[in-house]
Amino acid sequence: MPSNSLELEQHLWHACSPDFSQPWIVAELCRVYCCMCREGRVASVFAHASPENKASTGPVEKFAAMLNRHPDFCPLMHHVAAETVQRLQPSETTYMEVVRITPASAAASSLEAELQSRISRQQQQEPLLFMWILSRQSENSAWSHCWMTDAVRPMAAIPSEFLK
Repeated sequence: MPSNSLELEQHLWHACSPDFSQPWIVAELCRVYCCMCREGRVASVFAHASPENKASTGPVEKFAAMLNRHPDFCPLMHHVAAETVQRLQPSETTYMEVVRITPASAAASSLEAELQSRISRQQQQEPLLFMWILSRQSENSAWSHCWMTDAVRPMAAIPSEFLK
């Protein structure tokens, strides 16, 4: 299995195979996306967004601004740790994962310092929950059979459907 995010990203394209015989792929997708965020690789994260997600969050410059400046999403960037809390696959074409993100506590630049000041001191110290929602693209799409990110949502608590 690949050991770093660049190798993992290269293997992500196997997630487009009609023969979905590699069970680690869908389970690894969120981990890879979290690594990309930790490393500040916004364009790579955007490349793996579903067409619908790209339509609502793009172009990539707008997406980058959202990840780097929006108080709900900037903790994803350059975080110090990411841990899977729970996984759920409610259908053959939908996958959801709750991830606990530990944001970086110290900002590396004045822009980051300004952004971090917008986040409460509690959020800087405590891990935050995010739900990643992925879908396997339909056969008639340009990304036929690919698992792509439909949304990432900050969560106050683990949703009840994950606790069953």
